[in-house]
Amino acid sequence: MFYFPRRNKLPTLHLWGFGGAECKYTPGDCFDPAVVERIKETIMSFKAQNVPRLVHLQHLPEESVVGCSLIRIYKECARATLAQNFTRSKQLESFLASVAWEKLNTGYYEEVDEAWRVFYTIIMMCRAVRLKLERQIEEALFACDMGLIMGRDVDGFALSNFAHHLHSSLSEPTTPVSLKTQKLLQPPPPLPNSIYVDVCELPSFEEMLKIIRNKKPVVIKGLVNQWPAFRKWNFSYFNELIGHRTVPIEIGNSYADNDWQQVLMTFRTFIQKFIECEIVGRKFLRIIPATETENMYPRQDGILTSTSQIDVRCPDLTEFPRFREAHVFDCTLCAGDCLFIPAGFWHYVFALDPSISVSCWFTTKI
Repeated sequence: MFYFPRRNKLPTLHLWGFGGAECKYTPGDCFDPAVVERIKETIMSFKAQNVPRLVHLQHLPEESVVGCSLIRIYKECARATLAQNFTRSKQLESFLASVAWEKLNTGYYEEVDEAWRVFYTIIMMCRAVRLKLERQIEEALFACDMGLIMGRDVDGFALSNFAHHLHSSLSEPTTPVSLKTQKLLQPPPPLPNSIYVDVCELPSFEEMLKIIRNKKPVVIKGLVNQWPAFRKWNFSYFNELIGHRTVPIEIGNSYADNDWQQVLMTFRTFIQKFIECEIVGRKFLRIIPATETENMYPRQDGILTSTSQIDVRCPDLTEFPRFREAHVFDCTLCAGDCLFIPAGFWHYVFALDPSISVSCWFTTKI
């Protein structure tokens, strides 16, 4: 249903198409069935291309946080984009993006007000639409991904849907990902105080409840073999699905190391640069109960207080003597395996091969 206000309440209506043509309708024209049909066609053309709304969003950031002045500037930027006044829209979006970026990167990210995340997202959405109109598809997709990484989706899944549409318009790989084979890594040797995690085969519901109540780690063999993902997921599949998408990549042996860093790159670049051996999908895990926290020597300052000072692959028992008293569990996960880790357990993960994993967190009142 289309609703048009009374003639004395509606100024000239402007609609812009992707071809750059501008259509103007006076209040009286809006009651002409032919004009109504043209308006419907214009709206449907936007919808067909998954172009998100820029002006009449369902939810704008809280003015009490962002400020009404910045909201007004955003609306002007959005209208300039739709009017294809790209010089003006680019100028405004650059200013707005710099303000929002500073807010997102001041202090702890988890303490950033949700309004600034939403504000950054709609700015990136506006930028993506402008770049789409300028036929810079890869740059538009990057803007979408930055909005999703640093902010969150808005208007349902408007930004995600737009990103998917942009990605589908880019060229897809014609050959599968080719991975070089090298000597497979082996798990570190067991420690004097380590034992292997118990293994079971597809427990019943009652048996799973017992596992959860015991609060001990258990490897469940073959649990995910029936998942469609187990048959479909590989690096070639994801390269085709999200090859042009920008993703955050962690580089380094440990996020506690000084040389650890997180960088943004396309998934395709990640595949080409960092995958160098045959996929087997094994991971080694060394896990320690939460009750052993005192023996784990947690870091005392900064944001890494939930990180141990110990290199659990080869612990220095002279520097950390209490670690020899800790109860340590070791296990190696293979493709199709599932590991239940009780809440609060310390865990160290070492990928023996390039792998694809799914982690699920859950709470229970059992």
